[in-house]
Amino acid sequence: MDYDDAHTGGAGHPSAPLWAATLAMAEPVQALVLFFQADINIDGRYPPRPNKPDGYAEFRALLARTAQRLNKPLLLVHGDSHDYYFDQPLRDAKGVVVPQLTRLEVPGSPRTEWVKVRAGAGKDARTFWQ
Repeated sequence: MDYDDAHTGGAGHPSAPLWAATLAMAEPVQALVLFFQADINIDGRYPPRPNKPDGYAEFRALLARTAQRLNKPLLLVHGDSHDYYFDQPLRDAKGVVVPQLTRLEVPGSPRTEWVKVRAGAGKDARTFWQ
């Protein structure tokens, strides 16, 4: 896949992770960081609502496939729910944890705090971020 195939609408488009990973695979990078606002229910803490589609299911599946294909540490940073999480909650279609992907959910208003992320701490995706 080349840049033109992967680029389908920019950072706000649902395929933006695939586009960013495609660029990261083409360049000599150690890792990839994606920032976005939405809480995409990556950990499943919000149960499905009857008769309501899960608007982020396809996006989560794309993230899992992209992280596995990239096979480099991938850090997702988001807010929205305003809790603090630093974990690896994403599972692939088979229910297996995607070890390349780490999620950092940051606090927000009224708890406006900061976080410091250190890249390259460990040698594999599970220990790369601190």
